[in-house]
Amino acid sequence: FFFSSRRRHTRFCLSRGLGDVYKRQVVSTQSTWELKKNMEELKRERDQLHQLNVEMENKNKALQSKYQTKKNELELLTMENERNEMEVIKQKKDIDLSLIHI
Repeated sequence: FFFSSRRRHTRFCLSRGLGDVYKRQVVSTQSTWELKKNMEELKRERDQLHQLNVEMENKNKALQSKYQTKKNELELLTMENERNEMEVIKQKKDIDLSLIHI
């Protein structure tokens, strides 16, 4: 028993053996074999995710390339369209001028 006159209450302290300490420790319920199996599964899943990531990056690059190609085609068509419009305007002016001279 331990008595503290200052606090006016008694603390009871029973010394326990090491067995009580070990009983309180959490024991893993998985065996080493199960842990290795889980680690192998996690590694396989990680590898699969890595492979999917690589595939997605490749698809993304292909789509970016296709987008850039289409964008370039559109720019060329726009430039060609503007040239054609300018040519039409020039032809109209030439026709107007020829009509004036008649």
